[in-house]
Amino acid sequence: SMNKKGREGHKKTAEEILGMPHVTLDAVEKVVIEVQKEEREKAKALATTEAEKTGLAQNVLGPSPPSIFDTVEATIKYKSYVSRQNKDMESWRKAQGVRIPPDMVYEHSLLPTLSKEELEKLSTIRPSTFA
Repeated sequence: SMNKKGREGHKKTAEEILGMPHVTLDAVEKVVIEVQKEEREKAKALATTEAEKTGLAQNVLGPSPPSIFDTVEATIKYKSYVSRQNKDMESWRKAQGVRIPPDMVYEHSLLPTLSKEELEKLSTIRPSTFA
């Protein structure tokens, strides 16, 4: 349910719930609409004037068109990956400006992840930056 508290002791947002595996936008919207209807009924019971009662009827979320479900779900579910990728790109951009010392030694003992061919190429070309 939407009111279940997470490990951190806070109510989860609809976005946090949608970020969970196997949770769909349709399911989240149905819960939000139910909660809003319950809250509206409680507020209606407390409302004293017709104007207050009429105003309460406007506040319920309508369901989204099914055509947007995939886009919204993908945006939320992949948000952390996109954010991580943006950080990686920022690191890469910063690394582009880093100068490689002209006397750099390209040996397998110093760069074990590179192949013999890659090390030979680097020794021949001797790049001045990571770009």
